[in-house]
Amino acid sequence: VILSTDCASSCGDVSLLYNKESSTTVEEGTLVSEQVYGSGSTKSLECWDDFDVGFRKISRQVFWKVFQADMSLLQDNAFQAIVGLGPPQSSVVIAERAVAEVQRR
Repeated sequence: VILSTDCASSCGDVSLLYNKESSTTVEEGTLVSEQVYGSGSTKSLECWDDFDVGFRKISRQVFWKVFQADMSLLQDNAFQAIVGLGPPQSSVVIAERAVAEVQRR
């Protein structure tokens, strides 16, 4: 789950957030999900992009791009992402797309 500039001010200082306009490799999906935490909730769009993490380059990493948030602690700009396991339905959709791609070939 990555906080983005699409979230505007509810995700904190936009200069610190993921900006899809800065990427030439971002792909937006159609799957929307709500993540609920003890401190609030976010609504996100499934996306893919290339990332550099330390010395590693990760191609087409799937992630949730936050476009709406109801989480007051985001105003502190303490973090820009929540890393962990994705919602269970995303695995099913990704698998279905992979099967459809194989069937098209």
